[in-house]
Amino acid sequence: MPKDMHPNDPANLTAEKILDSAFKIHRTYGPGLLESAYEHLLVYELSKNQGLKVESQKTLPIHEAQLLTYLKLSETRLGLLLNFKSQLLKQGIKRLVL
Repeated sequence: MPKDMHPNDPANLTAEKILDSAFKIHRTYGPGLLESAYEHLLVYELSKNQGLKVESQKTLPIHEAQLLTYLKLSETRLGLLLNFKSQLLKQGIKRLVL
């Protein structure tokens, strides 16, 4: 965790919910589904079970450089890239902090 982000920072708490949900989905369904299936499962899990407001199908970046630009433009401090095709999800997580 970056030194400038406190563990109780709201962005960290939200990221924890996202990652917990992503791990739960990946453990249950594995790495073989289509991206759209993971998207629907994650949206459901985050909105219904984690109580987060979720917006789906935004024009979001895929690469780290694009994510950094998006974070700067949206004045957001924390971004996550999740690759559900990884055999182990933890190997497919990129956490970027401004």
